[in-house]
Amino acid sequence: MATQTMNCFHTMLRAVKPELFANEDNIGNEVKWAKVYVQNDTDSCGVHVLSWLQEWDGTARDAAGYTMPRYSNDELQELKVGCLWWLVTHPHNEHRDEVMSLLSDYNKSKRRR
Repeated sequence: MATQTMNCFHTMLRAVKPELFANEDNIGNEVKWAKVYVQNDTDSCGVHVLSWLQEWDGTARDAAGYTMPRYSNDELQELKVGCLWWLVTHPHNEHRDEVMSLLSDYNKSKRRR
């Protein structure tokens, strides 16, 4: 099970950040790991991972050698809203136009009040 999970993770990393892998034959030994702060809560791990996959470039951001910032609660909330908006408006979201129409209708009805 652990090997399958690791292989899925490598596949995801290879798709999102191919530059992390110098040699496909040694993929298990060549993954570069980010030194990141522990999240503040128990329900934001997915948002942290998405942020790391989008932003991480391997360079240290502080004197302690962490490669990603420590997010405040407000910053974390902004990341969550940003991820949600990205998912809703993504071109591959087959319900995108429907959701955007509902949002437009909602905003119109709010203005009338």
